Amino acid sequence: MKNAKKDSEFISSKINECFSKFINHDLSIKNKENKEIIELIIFEGEEKPYYFSNKAYIRNGNTTINVTGSQLDNLILQGKKVRFDEMDSGKNKNDTTFKKFEKIYLEKTNKRIDIKDFYSFNLINKNEQLTNAGLLFSDDGLPEKYSRVYCRRWNGLDKAPNNDIKTLDYVIYKGSILYLLEKSIEFIKKHSNLMWKKDLYGRNEYYDYPKEAIREVIVNALVHRDYTRDDSEISIDIYDDRLEITSPGGMYSNEKIQDLNIMNIPSERRNRITADLMFRMKFMEISASGIQEIIKSYERSEKYSKNYKPIFESTDRYFKVKLWNLNYEIHKDIKSKNSFNEIEKTFINSSNPGDKSLTPAINSSNPGDKSLTPVINSSNPGDKSLTPAINSLNYQQKLESNKLATFNNIDNLKVKKITYLKENIEKILSFSKNNEYFKSSEIEKELNLKRSRVREILSKMVKENLIEPMGKNKSRKYKIKKPQK
Repeated sequence: MKNAKKDSEFISSKINECFSKFINHDLSIKNKENKEIIELIIFEGEEKPYYFSNKAYIRNGNTTINVTGSQLDNLILQGKKVRFDEMDSGKNKNDTTFKKFEKIYLEKTNKRIDIKDFYSFNLINKNEQLTNAGLLFSDDGLPEKYSRVYCRRWNGLDKAPNNDIKTLDYVIYKGSILYLLEKSIEFIKKHSNLMWKKDLYGRNEYYDYPKEAIREVIVNALVHRDYTRDDSEISIDIYDDRLEITSPGGMYSNEKIQDLNIMNIPSERRNRITADLMFRMKFMEISASGIQEIIKSYERSEKYSKNYKPIFESTDRYFKVKLWNLNYEIHKDIKSKNSFNEIEKTFINSSNPGDKSLTPAINSSNPGDKSLTPVINSSNPGDKSLTPAINSLNYQQKLESNKLATFNNIDNLKVKKITYLKENIEKILSFSKNNEYFKSSEIEKELNLKRSRVREILSKMVKENLIEPMGKNKSRKYKIKKPQK
């Protein structure tokens, strides 16, 4: 620059002239390759918002944009160091009830809530008024325009199917945050499928979506949504292959989650009182582990692959989570072969009673046999292997017609031979010779098996009077049962 000093003075003057408040900045002149360069650093201010020529702006990625009305409200709250749920709702504590909150709080904490707790939890302020958090947990909830949840089951893979029927179900819920949580999860369960197969150790269940993931996503959407926005709502959209939950408001830090390390996101709570109470009731963790739990719940599934990894996306206006249907390929295969009624006719009301390959698991050919009978009778009696069956229970069909269909060999799943069970029982018995008492966790390490598999084996050994359980839950131990003389 020809006159860096003069230019820097001009810039400094304009900063003071054009901004509504003092801007903490550092302006310096540096030499680089015998040239003078002006370096300007603007530090984040504590008194948001800052107006430039009577307009407020925010950064959106690499660009600067005008703030919307709700964004301006949030900037003002940040400047005052106040969260939305801490603000006075203008409603008296006696104007509403808390029956659902009191009931669930007792169930979750085993403690009865007292009037003094409403003050310590910041649900009621010193002016005897409900805070916005208090209104959120009240039976009335926030005004409808701030607390709606739109739930839709779409017909196909998008919102524009190839037929006239766009939605199979459409419900709008409004009310307290706990009511919305309950109804949102119910809607997803109603339109999800439970598939199962039976093997040597019992029944293995396969949900379309991991239960933990559903709970975490809905809780996060309700707790972290931007309640200053009255032009939007939480949307739950279920398609054939996925579930999408969209919540008003991006990340509290204004960052984009897709630009961050998804497994290492710092905890920033837009609604601190609400988050604290949901933590007390064991609906969520304070340590920002919700996203990690969603991903891990998928990774724990036998059907998981990288193609099923949940997707997180945010802008300055919304936060979206996309969960993939783990059973979609099976559903698609079933749908391509036949309609539900045709499948029901084929598999439940078989025209050939002698066809043992289509015998449903629910109609065992030998009800009196308490041993581990194969789920499907093999056409080859000499075949000692067990061919699994998969039961698909469609909640929507259950509600409409209360019918259950059993599908055979849908996914070509195979289970191990009965010798596998015998070998592991022998290993446990051998382990017990040097360990009079042992826990299931020790067997997991010893046999290098999953927790669910070990529990099934131990349960079988208890039924066969080989071992005896002692204690409950995490403290439970087992010991070899001595034969009676």
